[in-house]
Amino acid sequence: MYHRRPSCSSRIDNDSGLRRRTGAAGLLHVSYLPGRLIRVCVCGSVIVQSTCPLFDWCPFSWIIRCWRARAQRTDSLCGWPADEVLRGLTPIMDQNCRPSGPMWVTLVALLATGVGCSTTHRQEFAPIHPVGLIPGDTIAFVAPAGKLDRQRMDLARQRLRAMGFRVQVPDDLYRSRGYLAGPDETRAEELMAAFRDPNVKAIFPGTGSYGATRILDRLDYDVIRKNPKIIIGFSDITGLHLAIQKKTGLVTFHSPNPMWGLGSEGNLRDFSARYFWRALLQRGPLDSGGQGSTGGYTIVTPQGVPQVRAISPGVGRGRLTGGNLSLIIALMGTEFEIETDGRILFLEDVGERPYRIDRYLCQLRLAGKLDNLAGVILGQFADCEPKKGKASLSLSQVLGDYFDDLGVPVVVNFPAGHSAYNATLPLGALVEVNADTGSVSVLEEPVRHADAS
Repeated sequence: MYHRRPSCSSRIDNDSGLRRRTGAAGLLHVSYLPGRLIRVCVCGSVIVQSTCPLFDWCPFSWIIRCWRARAQRTDSLCGWPADEVLRGLTPIMDQNCRPSGPMWVTLVALLATGVGCSTTHRQEFAPIHPVGLIPGDTIAFVAPAGKLDRQRMDLARQRLRAMGFRVQVPDDLYRSRGYLAGPDETRAEELMAAFRDPNVKAIFPGTGSYGATRILDRLDYDVIRKNPKIIIGFSDITGLHLAIQKKTGLVTFHSPNPMWGLGSEGNLRDFSARYFWRALLQRGPLDSGGQGSTGGYTIVTPQGVPQVRAISPGVGRGRLTGGNLSLIIALMGTEFEIETDGRILFLEDVGERPYRIDRYLCQLRLAGKLDNLAGVILGQFADCEPKKGKASLSLSQVLGDYFDDLGVPVVVNFPAGHSAYNATLPLGALVEVNADTGSVSVLEEPVRHADAS
């Protein structure tokens, strides 16, 4: 949802010919290339994508009627309050569910004929908020990616125990196979065992490094969906975040990990610790403001912490997705590919020269992943400046080329990523980016109370 857009608009992209129609507050998006592609998206969820040429002719009142009926029967839709969905649909239809403007789509024809069409239905899951942590809960250490450093992991365990948590450590946690923390099947089964264990309330991968993408097709996402738990991490763990978010709807946490943060010599920086535990700890049924699970918070960056700057102004609201840019690109073209329509996109990376960042962002643009965003949060791009003495664009120039004229709010230098200042971001939660004030707010409690239904 992007507040600066008009209530209802239709335009043609001069470069691609892509036609877009956006409902009020960006709740409904319809994009199509005449005779080639149609994508209907409500509340950031892709309802149908097809290459049927008949889509150029027929009214799309059917999709509006279906979604209005569903919204009237339930409290929420795709994680959005149903009343917001209804308000979002109102400006693009009349009382008889007829389009109020010249937008025509052949959804009825597609369903009636099924001829000459290639259609992809993407199953979208409503957000699942895991139960928050309280002292006495069990946290499982796992190694789904790179091999672990025993000294750092032991220090992280001691600190968690001092806070009152139990820490479960597999007997072979420190195994290795080259740069990996053991064979793929071992790492996948270790992670699944933690999800299946009813005593485990949170799963802390020890580190990222490399290897998480190798086990994505070995995980049982039905088990994960039925046993939602806190799972944290950053860097290579982005692969797990994207796969779990897409296959289950579980809210996961882009955050420091045991080796880099909890097990660092100086522990988590105060800033990182504040937002790590603010995201993960269970609050009472009613917080101090009487808001309970519908609360939320703003991530404040005090002096000494990287200060957020605006690239493009405005205020955007949507469910958060993203993580490490390299890992996002690694999953393009797979069943775990990132979904960005109607969402706030977060990106960070480390050790990539500007031309490589340029290449990654170009792939996202060409794949249409920057077309229908609600906003962008650019985190820390550590050690990503050009080598001295070599002709290159600067990192700022590259980011500007892709985000200056995107038409949605964009902030840069947000303190999250490969940095000691690493704010925890709940992926899949509803967030707001305000480029005018340089703030990022989590608009709902990312974890739920144990007594919540």
